[in-house]
Amino acid sequence: MIMPLASLQAQDHNPCEDLDLDDCQRDIMNAIGGASYGQVGWGDAASIFAFQAATLTQKIGLIINMILSFLGIVFLGLIIYSGYQWMIAAGNEEKVKESIERMIRAIIGLTIIVSAYVLTNFVVTRIQTSNQTQQEQKAS
Repeated sequence: MIMPLASLQAQDHNPCEDLDLDDCQRDIMNAIGGASYGQVGWGDAASIFAFQAATLTQKIGLIINMILSFLGIVFLGLIIYSGYQWMIAAGNEEKVKESIERMIRAIIGLTIIVSAYVLTNFVVTRIQTSNQTQQEQKAS
């Protein structure tokens, strides 16, 4: 637990200046764990440090994934709202038809968003792998 702190103290800038020892150790361990799996997020101070250290492709991928995640939540909300509207339609055919149409459009939108999310993850991963391979070849 103390080893990551020793490496931070050797640097000019200590990102844990304002944190107590336990918080700093937790943040460092979260950053090390997230970086080892290629995950960069926005949740805590460690994630912000990891985002600052991320490559351009990782930052672009993270931003795109955040936007797609938000849109997925919006479409999921539309599906839930349409289902609720359908349940409280009380036999009104116009409201039922409107809610079913909205639900179908939301499902189509959610399918597009999930497909874009998968495609973005695939492309960003391939770009990162390609960049790492090129850097390794240059180092050899």
